[in-house]
Amino acid sequence: MYTDIENYQIVIALLKEYGIQNLVISAGNRHTPFVRSVERDSFFKCYSIVDERSAGFFAIGLIQELGEPVAISCTSGTSVSNYVSAVSEAFYNNLPLVVISSDRNQYYLNQQEEQMVPQHKTLESVCKKSVTLPIIKDENDSWHCVNLVNEALLALNYRGRGPVHINVPVEKKLFDFNTAKLPEVRKIDRVLVGDEAEWAKKAEQLKRARILITYGQNAPASAEQQSLVEAFAKKYNAVFMTDHLSNLHCDGAVNAYNASRVRYSKLTGELVPDILICMGGNAVEIRGWLVNCAGKYEFWNVLETGNISDPFRCLTAVFECEPHTFLEKMLEYAPEKENDRKYYRQWSEVVDEITLPNFEYSDIYAVRELLSGLPKGALLHLANSNSVRFPQHFLIDPSVKVYCNRGANGIDGSMSTFIGQSCVHDGLCFLLIGDLSFFYDMNALWNKYVRKNVRILLNNNSCGEIFYMNKLQDKKLVGLHTAADHETSAQAWVESRGFKYLRAENKEQFDRALKEFVSEDSDGPIFLEVMTDKKKNSEEMERFMSANTAKSFKSSVKGAIKNMIGR
Repeated sequence: MYTDIENYQIVIALLKEYGIQNLVISAGNRHTPFVRSVERDSFFKCYSIVDERSAGFFAIGLIQELGEPVAISCTSGTSVSNYVSAVSEAFYNNLPLVVISSDRNQYYLNQQEEQMVPQHKTLESVCKKSVTLPIIKDENDSWHCVNLVNEALLALNYRGRGPVHINVPVEKKLFDFNTAKLPEVRKIDRVLVGDEAEWAKKAEQLKRARILITYGQNAPASAEQQSLVEAFAKKYNAVFMTDHLSNLHCDGAVNAYNASRVRYSKLTGELVPDILICMGGNAVEIRGWLVNCAGKYEFWNVLETGNISDPFRCLTAVFECEPHTFLEKMLEYAPEKENDRKYYRQWSEVVDEITLPNFEYSDIYAVRELLSGLPKGALLHLANSNSVRFPQHFLIDPSVKVYCNRGANGIDGSMSTFIGQSCVHDGLCFLLIGDLSFFYDMNALWNKYVRKNVRILLNNNSCGEIFYMNKLQDKKLVGLHTAADHETSAQAWVESRGFKYLRAENKEQFDRALKEFVSEDSDGPIFLEVMTDKKKNSEEMERFMSANTAKSFKSSVKGAIKNMIGR
């Protein structure tokens, strides 16, 4: 029987997954849950060395002879301090030593509690990775614990070998051993470019799977990158799920933003992938349903850093490379015949179902008209919040390059970034921005680099409108502090900065102003302030979402994918 303490169950299960059999154990009470569990498991070979200082060096001797990782375990308090000499030797001699220390709950630290020292930091300077596990109370704690233990054990042999430290706080059930079976845990593989055997193994998995690739924010794809995407989609049963920030327009790519939002209840069954692969930067909210489907698919992350990043809560492999390298390597192992594209056609059916109402004058009407009127080859920068969400509902010409500060998703700095882009770009540059973002960053126009190629469309609904779309908000109170209602116009400021100012308060005024706004024939920058009503804006979005969510899901598979949304 194993301990009932879940973080230790995860440690033991992952030691077995990584093949770490040899354990050197020192006497003590706090790590009894670990000791009694492993000494009863025939997988492990345990050595008893009372003195922690000697135990650490004893383990080094095992590592030197066996050529494989060895773990050492001690109780709480000053015990772990006695490992410093041995861990330092392992660090500078590049030896894969796993230090497992038991600890008390961190809230006892510096509270005059016995055997309570900051042991989680004791070995940081001489370890490749040092982690302190959570005391598990729910699924999120369990997920986090699995990731932390994987991170530590992966570091043993990553970019050179060396020691790692896993600090395990425990406070109850030290002597409860009622668990007959260890939990199933996710072992995370880190795949390096030169590991051909592992690439071949992963490619075999792809050949038998439905593959969904979330292709997030990227610079505009080159012809070579587009060719790689198309080749991968034809060889494997794959769909590249994109949004406008992906800047990817080719066969195999589906702008599925709408499908993942309004058809949420239908994205089950055959549409859930067998393997989900993430590459590129952040995506615009196309993953909500995937998080809720976690456990039904494997998740692979393609990251140049090789870091353990698990946004979908089910990571099993991280590929340390750039997206184009991943595609190139997998094509080396691809089947000769093209696949039947069934999964692609199934996604096409869902995308095909999405329809748009004939929007009345509102924020989203202005966005639709702007995107349809953009000249070819334009640069479009989107501010965050609804300014980046609304455009995803409409087609953009493939020649338009789309940018957004999506790394941290903050509203600050969008206009400053845009002005920096526009001052070194030769063609027309457009910014779509909301009122709070604009006024927050209004000093972006207080410089000498605003050129005549600048076009700024401000959707001014006199508040942070997104907060009024939240049905849980108290509409009587939200405007005061949350949505920051105001009655401010940008006119005086932008005119003082040399802009030609245009204003629209209804559909007719907007349609008229837009023609001048998108024109290249101007002696200076142009600013279009679109005044809308927050209540009407919410009604228009609700009408769209409700209509599409209510539609029945068709069972027949349509042919080739049509344009997602047209006018």
